[in-house]
This record gives sequence, structure tokens and C-alpha cells, in this order.
Amino acid sequence: MNSKTTTIFVLVMSLVISSCGQGQSLEPTMTPTQLSEPTMIPTQVSEPTMTPAPTITPIITESPIPSLSHMPDPEAVKLLKEAFSFSKQGKDEKAIEAYTKAIEVDPLYGQPYFNRGSIYADHRELEKALADFNKGLELDPTNPLGYSNRAQAYIELEKLDEALKDIKSLLSVTKDDEYIIKALTIGGHIYDIQEKPFLALAAYTAALEMDEHFTPALISRGQIYLHQEDRLRAFSDLTLALQATDDSEVRDAIIKILMRVYPEGTTLNDATTAAKVHYDKGMQYKKSGDYTKSSESLSKAIEIDPLNSDYYFERSLNLANGGEFEKAIADMSYSIALLPSNPRGYYFRGLMEADYNMVAEGIADLEKALEFDLSADAKGTANQKLQKLRQRLELCQFTAFEAVNDAKVPSFLFTFQGPPNTNFASTAFNTNSGDEGNGIVMLAITPEDGITPTGIEYKLHQGETTPIELDIRIAYSGCMLHKTATWPDIDILALLSGVNP
Repeated sequence: MNSKTTTIFVLVMSLVISSCGQGQSLEPTMTPTQLSEPTMIPTQVSEPTMTPAPTITPIITESPIPSLSHMPDPEAVKLLKEAFSFSKQGKDEKAIEAYTKAIEVDPLYGQPYFNRGSIYADHRELEKALADFNKGLELDPTNPLGYSNRAQAYIELEKLDEALKDIKSLLSVTKDDEYIIKALTIGGHIYDIQEKPFLALAAYTAALEMDEHFTPALISRGQIYLHQEDRLRAFSDLTLALQATDDSEVRDAIIKILMRVYPEGTTLNDATTAAKVHYDKGMQYKKSGDYTKSSESLSKAIEIDPLNSDYYFERSLNLANGGEFEKAIADMSYSIALLPSNPRGYYFRGLMEADYNMVAEGIADLEKALEFDLSADAKGTANQKLQKLRQRLELCQFTAFEAVNDAKVPSFLFTFQGPPNTNFASTAFNTNSGDEGNGIVMLAITPEDGITPTGIEYKLHQGETTPIELDIRIAYSGCMLHKTATWPDIDILALLSGVNP
């Protein structure tokens, strides 16, 4: 396993195991915290440098709960509880002795094997751990924790096929959301090691659809996005993960991941000091009404310090003043990604989206802004805009959207609602190509009833491969509909569970 995947694994697994199972003591706080100041995220710690994220040793979870597939000897249960107590106190040798005695008293009792194996794994005695997990699962083949623990040991031993089999087995024996989220996250990590980022992203995304604040999946997905130079989504995931944990070691690791966007050797103070000169100049230009020069100075500040929410925020307002709404919305999205606990980003992005005819997006952002304590004027403006947008939503929405997985080329079918007899344009572009010339544009007209069943096929250009992510938009009178869609649309849960191998 290379250093990149090792760093990801030890960080992710230490969090995954602490968030699922019995008797854990490392469970991170999963509720986002409110930041007190609208500054860039890394200012909460002192000068992190570009050293690799610290190694956090995975501790495979023990359980004090007796196995339900076998009626254990009462003496063995007593020894199991004693052993678990020793383990919680850090007395691992005594815990192993007690688990071994429990096995001697009742060799058909699976739980002591699982728990002893978890201690062996914690001490990196992985072959001993595997022997215990194998025996435990032989005796108790429906134990989900046994499969997840063994999968983690297999990953450490680089036996990825065996690990994936255990993930599928885990999913076949449980309907518990926590275990499913855990299985998806471990599966995502396996795919990441196998250099299958699309499948890894699908797995992490599926986990986050079940729990949007699940820190291990956020960190892992954020790192893939960062590696793909998709900074907006990377910042969004990693910042949210930073808010979702109080563990200082994990927070430091996340910040060091974020700071990979700086040139090697750059410290936070270096970037802050150098960028602020351009920021101050940009704000002076803004006061004088020269928005072009203001944006130029702010762009220089962002190049030096790309983790400051304020720089994107101010440049976004400049762009909006110049009527460049798409660029302004993109900048405001960066500002939100880096500071999701401040209502200003949602409020102004919502107003911009309303002006740019992005009806559904504008409604979502303004409703989000109103969840915060806005000023009376801002609340009034937001509510007025919302009333108008909600009226327009009746004529501006997708009513169906699906990927056609069995097509020969990336294909999507959708139905949208719009004003009758109105010209519209449908476009599809590769979100990662960076070349607006590579795409497809389709012009048509809505029918008399305004309900438009249609579709779009995307021709792959030189160098493009599938799976592919496309930015699909429909523009027509007073409306802009937007979907980011992947083809083929993989059911990662079915894939991991073996239903659709």
C-alpha cells in the first residue's frame, strides 16, 4: 500500500470504527459547529505546514454484547465482560488472557474471538487477528462487526478482493444504517486503493446520502476531489468534516490536507500576509467603484491564499455587479464551501440565482439563509424573492430525470415543465474537461401543454472516457434548469452487496 493510500486508510479507518459498534470511546461529534468569525478555516490552528497527515492507528472495534447465534456459557460471558473492562482500561494483555479463558470455557462462543482479534489488530498482529476473525465468523456467520473488522485487516494486508467479499457479506447480514454507512465507506476506500476513483466517489456519496455529516466519508471524498483538482467540492467536504469533529489530531490532519493547495513549504502566515496586501488593494478599488481592478487584485489574493472565504465573497459581488452571474455564483459557492456556517453566502447566492433564472437553486439558498438570524431588511428581501420564485417554480422544474445505462453513449431521458410554445436550449458538457467547446447543444420548443419529454446524447470527444460526469442545463424563458449527472449511473450499494456484480 503506497503512502497516499496508507495516510487515507489510517485516518478513515480510525474514524469509521469509532462511529459504529459497541463500547467505542472515540466517536466524533457529528453535528456541525457554528464558527464565530467569517475567516478562512485554517486560522483555527497555528501554522500547519505541508508535512503528511499524522498516522492514526486503526483500532478495530470490540463489543461487550454476547453473540445471539449461540447460547454461551454464563462463565464465558462473565469472562468476556471482564476482558472488555480490561481492554477499556488499556490493559490489553490481561484482556487477551480473559478472552482466551472465555474461549476455553466455551469454544463455540464467537464473540471472544472477535474481541481478541480486535486487540491483535490494534497491535498490528494482523495474522493472529485474521485467525480469530475467521474462527469467530465460522461460529457466528451473521455478525456484521466480524465482517467489517476482518475487511479492515484484509485491507491492511493488501488483500483487497477478500476485503470486498467481506463488505458484501456485511451488507447481506445487516439492515442497520450505521453498518451500511460503514460498509460503503470501507468499500470506497478499497476502490480508491484500486485506483477506481469513480466507484470510490459513488460509495462515499452513497454513505453521505444516508448521513451527510459522516466524517470519514467526507474526508475521503474530499481528498479524491482535491486530487482531481475539483477544489470547490473538495473544500466543501473537508470544511464540513472539520466542523463535524472535535478530535484535535483529526482536525490537524484535515487542515494539512486542505493546505495542499498551497505551494510546498508555504505556511499559513506566509499566505495570509502576502495575500492581504492584494485584498486591501482590491477593497480600495471597490470603494472607488473600479470593480474590474478590484477583481484583479482579489484574484491575486486568491492565487496566494485559496482558503480565504472573504476573497471569493468580495470578488463574487464584483462579478455580479458586472452582470457575470455564472462566475459570481461560482465564487460565492467557494465562499460558502469554506464558511458554511455564515448566512451571507446563501443569501447573496440566492439573490444571484434568482436574477440568473435558477429558480430551484435560488429557493433552496434563500430558505437556507432564513434559517439564520438575518437582519430585518435581509429577511424582507429574501421573503419577497422567495414568493416570486415559488410562483415561477410551477413552470420551471424537472419532473423526471434518469440515465440510460444500457445506451451505447452517455444518454439521459428527462421531462421538464415550462411555458408553452417556448424556445429552449439543452446543453451537456463534461464537468472535468475544462473545454466549453466539447459538448452538445440541442434547440427545440416546448409543446402546447408545456410538458416536455426529451433527452440528450453526449458524443465522447478525443481523450474522454466513461464513466463520465456531465453538466446538463436547459435554458428557456425565465428559467434555467440544472443537473449534474453521471453515466452510467451505478447503484453502488447493489454492486457492493453482490446483487449486481
